[in-house]
Amino acid sequence: MKIVLWIAAEQTREKEKLSKKLLKLEKEIDGLKVKLEVGKLLGNEDDTALQGQIKKI
Repeated sequence: MKIVLWIAAEQTREKEKLSKKLLKLEKEIDGLKVKLEVGKLLGNEDDTALQGQIKKI
């Protein structure tokens, strides 16, 4: 029975860790999208690097 509780606790910790990582990646993607939009508004044609970063994530 203890092993089942340990596995459940381990899964919960892993889920929390992955949720934090996902949130961080979502924030990074949002930041890159903002930079891309600003570049478009300013007429910056060199936004392919940002597009590449967004696709990579």
